Parts: sequence; C-alpha cells; structure tokens
Amino acid sequence: MRRPVTSRTDFRTPALDALAKEVIPERHFAFSMETARDRFFNDTRMLDVKRDVHDRFRTNPTSMTGHVIDNLALTGDEDLLDLGCGNAFVLEHLRPHLADGTITEFDVAPAVLDAPGPG
Repeated sequence: MRRPVTSRTDFRTPALDALAKEVIPERHFAFSMETARDRFFNDTRMLDVKRDVHDRFRTNPTSMTGHVIDNLALTGDEDLLDLGCGNAFVLEHLRPHLADGTITEFDVAPAVLDAPGPG
C-alpha cells in the first residue's frame, strides 16, 4: 500500500536537489521582492495569464469568485486582508457581501494595483 503524500517535501530528495542546482542557474532560486515586482509584475500580463488559465481549465463549474464567496460563508461584518490582491478583481465581488466589514488590499506591484479589473 502506498503512503499518502502529506506535504510538498515528500517529493524532494538529495538527488533532485543536486540536479536542480546543476541544471537551473542560481539566479533563478532567489530574488528580492523588488526583482519579482519589476521582472514579473511590472504590468498585468502574469495576472491576466493566471486568470485566463484558471477560466479555461477549471473543473469546478463555479467561477473562482463564486467559489471564494461560497467557501468564506461571509456574515457581512468580517475584516478581510488580501495579500497579493493584484488588481483586486476577486475583492470587487466580495464587497457586496461585507456591508459592515472591511477589506484591506496589499500588493507589491504598483502596475498591477493600478490595472483595471475585468470589464
């Protein structure tokens, strides 16, 4: 009987770590918040691709925002913190469910924060 996988570390082995260090340049392993922001989130391309991939290939018939709303079971007075909110398109759908609550949004990428949500 196979043991169930309980964490991501179950897949790591010393041999795989050594191979990764040999094949993947060191500069791809560590970068600062500023590098991530400037290299990957200087516009909304990455956000748009992630949303598009999710919409095309999801197996859940409920939209991502619908799924979030269903699973949060909001009562209307919660205080939500969204770290990495992007252009806050999910939060736009949550606002009507938080009449007496608050939403705090944070993202390190000004270009993504300034991007309009989906039309």
